[in-house]
Amino acid sequence: MAEPTEKPDLSRHALFEGVAPEALEALQAVSEVRHIAGGEALVRQGADADALYFVESGRFRVVINQARIVAHIEAGEAVGELAFFAGGKRTADVIAMRDSSVLEVSRRAFDDIALRHPELNAAMLKLVSARLAVATARTASVTAKNPRVIALLPAGTSQMPDGFLARLAEAFEAVVRSETPVVPLDRATSEAADAHEYQAWLAEQEAAGAYILIDGSGSEDWGQMVCRNADALVMVGRPGQTDPAPNAMEEAAMRWIAEPQRTLLLLRSNAGKTISHSGDWIDPRAPKLHHHVALDNDADFTKVARFLTGRAVGVVLAGGGALGCAHLGVIKALQQAEIPIDFIGGASAGAAMGGAIARGMSVDETLDQMEAMFIHAKAMRRFTLPIYSLLDPTVFDSELRTRYGTRDIADQPINFFGVSTNLSTNGLHIHRRGPLWECVRASGSLPTILPPFIDSDGNILVDGGVLDNVPVKVMHGIKAGPNIVVSLGDPNEVWRTDVQYGDIRGRWSLLRDVVLRRKRKAEFPSIVEIMSRPMVVASRMASKEMLGQPALNDPTGQAGPFRPEGPFLCPDGSRRSGTEYYMPKSEVRGCYDNRRKLKFLKELAISSHVANSAKAAGVAVSTVYSWRERDPEFFRQWMRSLAAGYELLEMDMLDRARNGVERPVFHEGEQIAMVRQYNDGVGVKLLLAHKQMVALARAIEEDINPEQVRIDLDRKLGDMRMKLLRRRAMAEGEGKQSTSDNDE
Repeated sequence: MAEPTEKPDLSRHALFEGVAPEALEALQAVSEVRHIAGGEALVRQGADADALYFVESGRFRVVINQARIVAHIEAGEAVGELAFFAGGKRTADVIAMRDSSVLEVSRRAFDDIALRHPELNAAMLKLVSARLAVATARTASVTAKNPRVIALLPAGTSQMPDGFLARLAEAFEAVVRSETPVVPLDRATSEAADAHEYQAWLAEQEAAGAYILIDGSGSEDWGQMVCRNADALVMVGRPGQTDPAPNAMEEAAMRWIAEPQRTLLLLRSNAGKTISHSGDWIDPRAPKLHHHVALDNDADFTKVARFLTGRAVGVVLAGGGALGCAHLGVIKALQQAEIPIDFIGGASAGAAMGGAIARGMSVDETLDQMEAMFIHAKAMRRFTLPIYSLLDPTVFDSELRTRYGTRDIADQPINFFGVSTNLSTNGLHIHRRGPLWECVRASGSLPTILPPFIDSDGNILVDGGVLDNVPVKVMHGIKAGPNIVVSLGDPNEVWRTDVQYGDIRGRWSLLRDVVLRRKRKAEFPSIVEIMSRPMVVASRMASKEMLGQPALNDPTGQAGPFRPEGPFLCPDGSRRSGTEYYMPKSEVRGCYDNRRKLKFLKELAISSHVANSAKAAGVAVSTVYSWRERDPEFFRQWMRSLAAGYELLEMDMLDRARNGVERPVFHEGEQIAMVRQYNDGVGVKLLLAHKQMVALARAIEEDINPEQVRIDLDRKLGDMRMKLLRRRAMAEGEGKQSTSDNDE
């Protein structure tokens, strides 16, 4: 292992590239080294932003309202820069994910050095702009950074199998290939390292971008050091052979490493061995994911590596009624293409097909099972008195128990989830535990067709397609990595009937036809069709939304309606106006998109806020970014609008800085005066938020080097900040508090 660094070196941080060495030396001289133990808070939400931090080693998570993790911060990054430069309170908790060290710089010390070295401001503003760009684009930065330091511990009274760490490291290498180094570290190293040496070695490996797999078994001191400096915890157990209760080392590790970073591996000797009682291991550990690993199957090790590196392949199967068997064709095609299925989930018929695959059944076996259940046993053709439902579920339930079994979802060899609609809680119910057959039954409980399923907690569950027929968001929330989404049917399919409303028959006519077994040529839609159709509609709308397509009404079957608010731009470049009329579908789509683009650009030029502009245009944020990627001209217009919006914001900032804002003064509930307040923080925030975007916008518009624009902006912002600092110093020298310090 490398020797520990005697003195932190700020020049190692990419953030300070281009900053003069004397500036870094001065900044380093006034900084203090702080060591933060894993699980402790570096800053708290709502506290004063009176210091700036630079991470030397370790990792932190950013948590809003003590609940939502929004980012991870690694070595070489800054902490708290947004609140530090804008002034005000901390907007989130920053918690150490493992033993970490930071450099702390006070506000007064940084301002003093920045007066002499303005390039420090430029470096920090660059970081601020990048952070704000990520937030504005709603990039999922928290999922983009996979755990790099992974601690492995024996679970319960289990022992780590010989060669287990080496096999897992080989699987990692096969998944990441040559792009990323993989470093396994076994327990034999435990006697050759102290805490500082170990942390320095970790920092060196992380700087190289390596995945580090560490066996934490052995002495208690070694295990604690490994777990306190790990991003993720992998617990390895042997069900059926050892006690599932967590051992002391596991309990300590779970206090340091949060649930989203915990994984449980349940080993069995061979792939043919039955899996059972997984819940006894899962419940006391609350891992985000668990995996079954057969020691004679290399593919299981590779699967675990894909999950831990954010590359696991998910398959999401939509509901579709009788069309559900078509999912099996997609599954067969994936298998023939040798595309792995690491996680599978679905709604309604998708849950039924996914559950069969999760059990380890082949496509042919699943088809045979469906034929036996629905054709031979006629499970869905047994009517009853319409008190609880139209169909008698007795045979259907019996078939499900037989075909899917009573084993827990957690005991299936492939990870699986199903969704149903919870009428008790008015929300989506995600099935990841409980008997598999109950999940399939609840997820496929068509309202009025089948009675709702009542689970052990008394929840009333009906078909998952009622709320989410394409549960891809559920899959996104469970795992990182690519997903294959299968939605059945044509989103543009139109369902009509030749029957007139007056043709609906009364009860005596219906009874006579039933007795005489008479059928009419044009039958009024049945209750089954009517109840199932809303879920089909939901599926079609969800599919269009996923594809970025507008859900247009089409009363003619040949065209879509378009109600312009005035002249509008069509795909051929012409402008049209008028009342409602119909045009070919392809033309409707182009006109509709162009109108929304124009409205979005107009709003963007006023507000410079992407999300608000998209909302005003009636389009999703993801759609406008898709337009920008596909359409170079739209991208250029986007930049022009942002530049215009920036000019408005800059003028507003200057007006506030020069003229202030009048605010009323009240005494005992009555207004007694008006005072003029000055808020420099507002202007600084506006400039920080838009500096990078205006640089690119002006470069595109004026066909010049964007770097030159950035340099000019940096100079202007540095001059402005120094003027503000001088004014603050003059005010303090006169013995009064400058109103310009009243940041939010």
